[in-house]
Amino acid sequence: MYKTWLRIVNRTSCGDDPIRKFATNLAVEIRALRHELLKHPRFGWTAIDREYLKSIGKSDGAIDALLLPRIVQSCENEVLGIIHRSFHRSQWITCAKVFDGLIVEPYPECIDATSGLKQALADATTACALQGWNDVLIEKP
Repeated sequence: MYKTWLRIVNRTSCGDDPIRKFATNLAVEIRALRHELLKHPRFGWTAIDREYLKSIGKSDGAIDALLLPRIVQSCENEVLGIIHRSFHRSQWITCAKVFDGLIVEPYPECIDATSGLKQALADATTACALQGWNDVLIEKP
């Protein structure tokens, strides 16, 4: 990946390139994280995906590289689900999911949307924490 990046940005690498060192260290950390996540019981469902990917001829390295984004997406969906349910309980309507967030609006009967939103964000943060997710929720413009 580093060599591909160098080619795309039309650069060459010298022996003591700090970007190369950073990229190499990051790749090692990602590989270690992926290895541990794939062993964790919470992500046992990846075994099904692994078997399917093997059956269509993917290599073990390619399979591992494909499974990490699936784990990340699964976690993101879980957190957004917690937030969605929490906002619903706080009398907010979820209009859409956009990347890593939700577009919400108060129910028409809600008079003070500003203070209500602060409380809804606090409640959703607590709901996430109760499920083991340490998130910081903010209002985006």
